[in-house]
Amino acid sequence: MKQFISNVSYWLSDDGIFFIPIAEFKNLVNGTQYNDIEFPFIITDNAPVYGGQILATAFMWSWVEPSGKRHDNMLVSQVEIMIEMFNKYFQSVELIEYANGYYKGIVATNNKQDLSELISNFSFNNNEMSSILPEKLSLINKVKNNFKKVLNLFKKN
Repeated sequence: MKQFISNVSYWLSDDGIFFIPIAEFKNLVNGTQYNDIEFPFIITDNAPVYGGQILATAFMWSWVEPSGKRHDNMLVSQVEIMIEMFNKYFQSVELIEYANGYYKGIVATNNKQDLSELISNFSFNNNEMSSILPEKLSLINKVKNNFKKVLNLFKKN
């Protein structure tokens, strides 16, 4: 999820708005035997082999529509953790409610990302360089140089 948020923050224009709906566990299990479960919770205080605690911090779920269409492996994360992740990449992060308060979503604006940070991701050490095919390395260098040119254009303005 962190990588997804980071990627979107690079792709989003300066005045763009990022909205993501938040699935809440309580809405999924409403009226079932699982109503009282709250995340995070301790699975065990004595993990096998190495000891320590194991915590359940999220819930993976799938939905099969009446038509048979599947939505597999969706994630219910803790809202607080999601907001923390968004705050790393956006200056404004709000938790909103919609559908008469049944659903929540995160709205993030004012991107914090800098193109120079993206360019730094194209740096390689010697071991990585030797494992890249020469034709791929040439393409990577072209992309890196083009990013530098674009960054310089933004700095001039």
